[in-house]
Amino acid sequence: QSQQFVTEAGSANRFEIETATLAKERSDNAQIETFANHMLEDHGTATVELKMVAEANGLSLATPPAMTQKHQERYNKLAAITDVNAFEKEYASMMEDSHEETIDLFEYAAGHADIEAIRQFAAGKIDVLRHHLEEAEALDDMFNP
Repeated sequence: QSQQFVTEAGSANRFEIETATLAKERSDNAQIETFANHMLEDHGTATVELKMVAEANGLSLATPPAMTQKHQERYNKLAAITDVNAFEKEYASMMEDSHEETIDLFEYAAGHADIEAIRQFAAGKIDVLRHHLEEAEALDDMFNP
């Protein structure tokens, strides 16, 4: 259970980092750049912390974490969009959806992971993820009114 969470959380972090990097390359929009910078900073830090907690508890996380098929397919979909306006709309929508899913993942792990340190790690990240969701919702409202 805990290893599955570590794998999925690592994938979610990598997805947020890779899509934020893509957003910074493709968009000149100030709000997207600000959001992407938050994703790079917070999910970068979370990846390092997750790896430390995982390894301290006998679990593994690749460096960088591998993306699950779901995250890889979403990334590929976003990367294939060449029109800037269409890219921004999809990125905003995707960020709202992905943060809702990630919050669900972390809330479940906070209550059900079989290793206490993993439960604590997951619980400790929920507020940051909720803040990201609020930012993503505002971005989505702007680009997909």
